[in-house]
Amino acid sequence: MNINRVISIGALVAVLGGCASYKLAWNHGGYFTDTESSAFRFSGGNRDFRTSIIGNPFDAPKSETERSVLDAMKGQDKGLNANFTTQPRTHYKNNRIVMMFNPPKYHADKGACATSSDYAGQNKGGEMVLAALYCDGDRLVYAVAISRAAIKSPQDPQFRKFVIELMDFFVPQHSMAG
Repeated sequence: MNINRVISIGALVAVLGGCASYKLAWNHGGYFTDTESSAFRFSGGNRDFRTSIIGNPFDAPKSETERSVLDAMKGQDKGLNANFTTQPRTHYKNNRIVMMFNPPKYHADKGACATSSDYAGQNKGGEMVLAALYCDGDRLVYAVAISRAAIKSPQDPQFRKFVIELMDFFVPQHSMAG
């Protein structure tokens, strides 16, 4: 396991384990290796990028939360031209993004990418944690998580900003154009 992956997983554990008392906590560790960055960019470059949304911290229907997350993700791909979608037609292999609300501590490593869509992740009314994971099958490649004091609904402009801020740290900086 390389040092960047250890730092990334450690940062996710920190968010899930102890940073919930802050109004806003940024946690990300390390950066993609060149190989991981290339795989991420190839997985979603100019095609559908399979995206799973796990949990729903709002009283709104899950479909409304999913739509709000995907809408906020659009265009936040640093030139990748990805179509983040829960129903891909042109996705690449087992590579996918998992957006997980209020993940339990034990999901910080191996179990995170294997989580079923039945996981509740609710914590309605409290502080919200949103983790973005890049998965290759059931293997966690990279993860970033942030938290914020409760946001009332998926239509709240603060929720859109929350997702956009997460994507800014999650998507690799490297450009395939050089």
